Amino acid sequence: MLSRSPFVLLLVAASLLTAQAPATLAPAVRTDFTPGAGNTVDANFTFQFDRGALQFREQNGTVEALVNFTARITALTGGSVKNVDQLLEFRGPQDQLTRLQTGVLLYRTTVQLVPGRYTLSIATKDVIGKSTVTSTVALDVPATPAPIA
Repeated sequence: MLSRSPFVLLLVAASLLTAQAPATLAPAVRTDFTPGAGNTVDANFTFQFDRGALQFREQNGTVEALVNFTARITALTGGSVKNVDQLLEFRGPQDQLTRLQTGVLLYRTTVQLVPGRYTLSIATKDVIGKSTVTSTVALDVPATPAPIA
């Protein structure tokens, strides 16, 4: 017989897995929606990368991490709506490497979209470490609120 409920055991197991999870190159994604021009909605994306997952290269007293980042927004009909391709560069002094490997690297962009369902596909490549991660998530863009008369 269990001394704790299965729900509590599940929470404990999940917290242990979270505490031991290694840094990952896949970014956390936050999307905020604001009214755009006409019938569009501004989708404000924030991509958060764990700097501990990045490989740094030392060169001339500085260290740098480079990330090739691609995000593709696709309509459910299969047509590509918007592509974002960006090389993210993060640099600092060599004697600060330990500090630079902690925290997050943020990338923000805004895309105008018509309300509806989309797919957000993300590809991230650590240029120095040569590792690549891809992910795909559903993106539901809400209807624009009606203007106040």
